[in-house]
Amino acid sequence: MNETQEKMYELLKELIKICEKEKIDYSINNKLLFDAINNNEITGTYHDFSIVIKSDDIEKLVSAVKDIKNRSIESLRTNKRFPGLHLRFVAEDTLYFQTEKYNVYKKMGFAIDIHVLRYHPKDKKQLKINNILETGIEVLNGRTLKGGMKAKVYALIVFMLGIIGKKRRAKFIYNRIYKVDNPNKKYLYYKPLLLKPEKYDSNIFDKTSDIKLNKDKFKYINDDYYINTRLKDYTIHSLNNNYGPNYIIDKDIPYKLYFKECKKQGVDFKKYITKKIILGLKNRKIRKYRKYVNHCWDVMYRTRDRFELYEYYKPLKNEIIDLYQKKDYEKLEEILKKYTDLLYYYYTKKLCLVFDPVIFDITKELLIKQEKKEYVEELIKMCPKEHLIPLDY
Repeated sequence: MNETQEKMYELLKELIKICEKEKIDYSINNKLLFDAINNNEITGTYHDFSIVIKSDDIEKLVSAVKDIKNRSIESLRTNKRFPGLHLRFVAEDTLYFQTEKYNVYKKMGFAIDIHVLRYHPKDKKQLKINNILETGIEVLNGRTLKGGMKAKVYALIVFMLGIIGKKRRAKFIYNRIYKVDNPNKKYLYYKPLLLKPEKYDSNIFDKTSDIKLNKDKFKYINDDYYINTRLKDYTIHSLNNNYGPNYIIDKDIPYKLYFKECKKQGVDFKKYITKKIILGLKNRKIRKYRKYVNHCWDVMYRTRDRFELYEYYKPLKNEIIDLYQKKDYEKLEEILKKYTDLLYYYYTKKLCLVFDPVIFDITKELLIKQEKKEYVEELIKMCPKEHLIPLDY
């Protein structure tokens, strides 16, 4: 674990202690669950730690955290700009600020996301309205263009609902989702961001078991259907996130102190966001020109690599032909690795790299033997006719 993950992990254990003390059913969720099942420890670089609880226990958790110094629960009920119907357990004595999310969260500290399994109304019309409201607020407050045209229409509906006031709109949506008048108690639902709700039996928390994560034990929902549904889109690569200059993170500085100092220094984040949006729009205008310039650079580098490969393989050409005639594909693969690596690199740039037509033909045969026939066919289509003329012609 890196330093940020260590602090997140401490906060996670704090939250779990509260849940256990208050007899709140919980399960570690998403990336934490993936890591626990596959690695028994936190790997990668991700910071989005999360748990899942039942909607029945929200008030119990909010009440328990209320009197804990430097800890709070943030949600759409407490923040009209909150980007969804989940909750956050926040350490107010820390700083975790994503500049692009300025004015989204009120509390810019380290936080554990709390997702909720909740009941739906029996009435299908009411359920449809709830889905419109929830998806709309996710798009509108999350400042995202994802979700397709339908999600954008829902966001417009929610935007228009702002006529009653943004604060009242936020509380109205929150209460409507979580305080269902006529719930279907047979099932609990989990709604991933901008996706359709997942349906589980209402007794799902009866299936919790202990699992080891970083030598500590946590509860998780030990149900194959739940695990497969929840983790189907996670891979080892999804555990790595790029936290660049848009993130300002410090485990020892309270976020309120940081923003107070920013104000004193004349830092205006509203202006920063506005200028960033303008820059983004300008970048979109020149995107096609930048793409063309990058392509020109790729062609120039390919020219360099053609000559360098020619010089490298010229003394090896007879050996390559001999290995091919003997059908020694194992040694052929080894000797051609420098070329096949570069060949694939330029293929990703939609370019074909040929420095010697004979060696190219042998390489094609080798790739077909490796069951890469479609790849070879694409390379042939990409190859300029001029490159099939030997360089020493």
